[in-house]
Amino acid sequence: EGLRQKAATRKARLADSLQLQRFLGNYRDLVSWCGDMKALISSDELAKDVPGAEALLERHQERKGEIDAREDIFKSTTQFGQSLVAAQHYANQEIKEKLASLASEQESLLDLRDQRQKEFNQCMELQVFLRDTEQTHGWMGKQEAFLVNEDVGASLDSVEALIKKHEDFEKSLAAQEEKIKNLDDSATRLIQQGHYAADDIADQQKTLMERRTQLRDRCTARRRRLEDSLRLQQFERDADEAKAWINEKLKTAQDESYKDPSNLQGKLQKHQAFETELEANRGRIDSVNECGEGLLSAKHY
Repeated sequence: EGLRQKAATRKARLADSLQLQRFLGNYRDLVSWCGDMKALISSDELAKDVPGAEALLERHQERKGEIDAREDIFKSTTQFGQSLVAAQHYANQEIKEKLASLASEQESLLDLRDQRQKEFNQCMELQVFLRDTEQTHGWMGKQEAFLVNEDVGASLDSVEALIKKHEDFEKSLAAQEEKIKNLDDSATRLIQQGHYAADDIADQQKTLMERRTQLRDRCTARRRRLEDSLRLQQFERDADEAKAWINEKLKTAQDESYKDPSNLQGKLQKHQAFETELEANRGRIDSVNECGEGLLSAKHY
């Protein structure tokens, strides 16, 4: 009887030992896998462009899938260990320690996964911001080149054509304004969210918005200069027309045919019509003079 008892005890001990080794084997496999996965997740460097950032996110999504696929194994191993502890296994303390270690390793992996997900998301946002900012700077460079042109026209027709081109230019600026505003808003949001590159983003934002302000100012200055040129050309046209009219009337005024006493009534009527025409054009002449004086007082270029 005693021998059978010893045999039964030994059998139970062997069964417990087998269960322990099974648990420890699963534990070691999971801990090793956690280490390998953490090494993989940590090894990825942040991307330098949008395609690289997209590849990072895609690769991380695959690794998240692998982690999720292991969830059931972690759960079953934990439950198995807990059942051994509940059954008062002879390696009770060791099993508890391994369970705590396994939970810690899993939590560490999940924390790293989430942390890297945040970093990769921020990396994508940064690269999109930098790409769009670079494109906008390129566009601004072309607009600045347009504004370098100092031609303000040498005739009324040429000035009007230049103003039409400038109006089209202003429309193109307005069309880009929403994109620039979105970039400004994106930069502010990323900074407020504590982005890891917040300082660089702030610098890019400052440079972009200052350049936009300078572009607007130069556009406004160009518009004013063209409007000044238009007023000058209009003045010169009106002045030339007025001068031509005055010269024509001077010829009439200097006509000495009045000395001939014949047909005095007709000549008188003709002179009255002349005076009426002079009076009718007084406002036009005064307007030309006022326009010229206005240009001078405004310190026209």
